[in-house]
Amino acid sequence: MLVTKKAPDFTATAVLADGQIVEDFNLMERLGEKGRYCVFLPT
Repeated sequence: MLVTKKAPDFTATAVLADGQIVEDFNLMERLGEKGRYCVFLPT
C-alpha cells in the first residue's frame, strides 16, 4: 500500500462520490490542500 507516496498525475473517466460521471477527471486538479484518496476498481 502506497499511502504515504504521492500519486501519479492522470486523466480518466471517473465516478465521483455523488454518482456524477466525469469524462475528463484529472487527479492533480482535484487534490487540493488537504489531499484526497482514490479507489481503483477493475472493469
